[in-house]
Amino acid sequence: MMVDTSGGLQMASGNIVDLSEGGCAVLCKTYVAANLCGRVQVHIAGTEIWIPVVTRWVRGETRGWLIGCAFDRPTEEKQKAIRALLWDRRKITRDAS
Repeated sequence: MMVDTSGGLQMASGNIVDLSEGGCAVLCKTYVAANLCGRVQVHIAGTEIWIPVVTRWVRGETRGWLIGCAFDRPTEEKQKAIRALLWDRRKITRDAS
């Protein structure tokens, strides 16, 4: 994840723990403030893409910080990539059942 702060760009590594067509929640070790514009990096079928986001909320967790992000006007191509990622996650969940 990369966000634009008043002090410059801030990078934070983490894992997407929740995903929908409208946004995602990212669990990070680094605090990231709410109401910042940025991008989340995802890997889909071996391809790396950056999806524009706005951080909406931040919650402290025992393992770090949970950051709620809304997707910010993704292009049609990126919307398709998000849907593909959702489909893959649903498939993995069904296969594990």
